Amino acid sequence: MKRVLLIVIFFGFALQGWGQNLINENRMLSNPIDLQESGNSNLTKSIEKGSKFTIVGENESKDKYKIYFWNWDKNADSLKYETLNYDLKNNKQRYFFIDKALIEVHSEKIYAKFDPVYGVLTFPFKWRLDTQDIEPTISLNIAGGVKWRPSQTNRHVISFLLGVGPSTVELDHYNSKLEEGDNITTAAITLSGNIMYQFDFVQFGFSFGIDKIFDNKIYDWSSQGNSWFALGIGLNIFTDNQSSEPKNKNN
Repeated sequence: MKRVLLIVIFFGFALQGWGQNLINENRMLSNPIDLQESGNSNLTKSIEKGSKFTIVGENESKDKYKIYFWNWDKNADSLKYETLNYDLKNNKQRYFFIDKALIEVHSEKIYAKFDPVYGVLTFPFKWRLDTQDIEPTISLNIAGGVKWRPSQTNRHVISFLLGVGPSTVELDHYNSKLEEGDNITTAAITLSGNIMYQFDFVQFGFSFGIDKIFDNKIYDWSSQGNSWFALGIGLNIFTDNQSSEPKNKNN
């Protein structure tokens, strides 16, 4: 049974990889590369790192993607425009082929610089700035905001989020009106601001916020509405719509 399960899992991954279709995807070269021009199997051209392109199809043998490069400025980069964008002599768009097996090595998918982002944050510990205590807590925030990709890839990403959600607070006679020896856990609402940095699939960042308990008139909690600070790290915590960068120019 275990052997059958392993075989099913293996073929599931194999089929997933085999069926990947990148047609209509916008990408950017991460390395310089020599590419064959469509319609001339003997002609290859050197393309520089950072050049943006769109995948539009495949060759007949299905082992290469057919691509075209976004326009360079016709006046400022006339040589690139004529050799990589448009064949002025024959009045037609230039296309190139790139090996499917190499496309992930030599290029990255490009996205819009800004996208909405959302996720769930937990804060197992908070450093309360008014008391300088590091306090364990159960705190859950639904957070949303904006994701910024400086390089238009998912290699380096910065997210700015605001969050709100329930949490718990430990009360005793040191931080409230409780009698000595009394300890209770009470409910609170947490408001947070969060800045997260993502490198590939690893995310880490810091959060700050305030807690407010609901029955503070009774307990007079000393940290009511005061600031706290927290650090966090995770693996691909947040989700977004990852909208593709609209077709633009190579300038």
